Amino acid sequence: MIVDDSKSEQVFFYWNIDKLCVSKTQLGEETYQAAYSALIEKADKYLEGASLTVVADKDHIPPSGDLHDYYSIARYTWPDSTKSDGLPYINRDGHTNPEFYSYDCETMLKMTERVRILTLAWYFTDNKKYADAAVHQLRTWFLDKQTKMNPHLKYGQIRKGIHINGGNPTAVLDGAYLVNILDAINLLAAGKIGLSNSDYRRIKKWFNNLLEWDLYSEQGRKEKKVNNNTGTSYDLQILAYSIFCKKRNLAIDVMSHFPTLRIFRQIDDEGKQPEEINRTIGFGYSVSNISVLMNVLIIAYNQGIKLKPEVLNHFYKAVDYLIPFLDKNIEWPYQNISNMDYYRQRLCFELYRISTIIDKSRTDYYNLYRKYYKFNKTDLNILLYDMDYK
Repeated sequence: MIVDDSKSEQVFFYWNIDKLCVSKTQLGEETYQAAYSALIEKADKYLEGASLTVVADKDHIPPSGDLHDYYSIARYTWPDSTKSDGLPYINRDGHTNPEFYSYDCETMLKMTERVRILTLAWYFTDNKKYADAAVHQLRTWFLDKQTKMNPHLKYGQIRKGIHINGGNPTAVLDGAYLVNILDAINLLAAGKIGLSNSDYRRIKKWFNNLLEWDLYSEQGRKEKKVNNNTGTSYDLQILAYSIFCKKRNLAIDVMSHFPTLRIFRQIDDEGKQPEEINRTIGFGYSVSNISVLMNVLIIAYNQGIKLKPEVLNHFYKAVDYLIPFLDKNIEWPYQNISNMDYYRQRLCFELYRISTIIDKSRTDYYNLYRKYYKFNKTDLNILLYDMDYK
């Protein structure tokens, strides 16, 4: 169900170097000024702070006792108020336990944001100080003996009182944040700025080790079989890491099974996503899974791996099912306890990505994006995707 066009040395996942070049040559124009200023302001703030690490200021010790092990709790698990010790934690779907933010997931998210912002600031300014800071952050998180993260997620998404020694399959979900920095790593390596060939190889080895853990650990094998957004996230990571580690055959294998395992299994003939609509944030999870599916499609597309039209048409059923709810006057028929407007904007962005990257014949999607998207002049996507907000 795929067509392999085998683009040669394409090294980008989400970013498009041609779009970045356009933005860089036109930074003085009104379209880009606000977004560029916001980027540099944020990068300058990151220069003032120390590099983040999985080790320093760790509030919670993982069950292994090793500070280098990543450790997080499942977002929607809370202490049981009927138990003196609160254990085992109970699930409250859609309600984030504030305790979640004191674990390593939040630190890793901030780390990936630092790397992306600093790398882009270097690219647009040619100022080496930003590249140096980005590279230092990469070395701190992935390479330095005293501060590096061990390349596994065994203790991710723990539900206290149940996953005492790790073992929650959804731990794999947390690794999706790391996909977001692969473009930055490759851009720094291509620019020969600070990231030596040796460091680049060692970072690739780290990701290869994480890939092996995803593929062969009990948690990874279980997560591969899940039919919801976390299963999609698993495929996203296997695809991205295999490409990053130059294992193209594995990437092709992921995409060969992707239509059956994800698109046709997760989306019914009406376009509903049964595993998502029944959550307390039914619209949000439906949109979020569309976003992850799109991430997979775009990464594959940028490598010349494309799904056949009949597969895309089934995927579009899920998009079409959600489109009417861009109109605030049309009520979502299921639960959604979170911010609908936030997810409406995320859906608009996916309409943009479909119509400008995956399928340029979908001008209807582009027109809907133009109709409903709330443009922000400081949006980083203006620089990344050459989005015209006028």
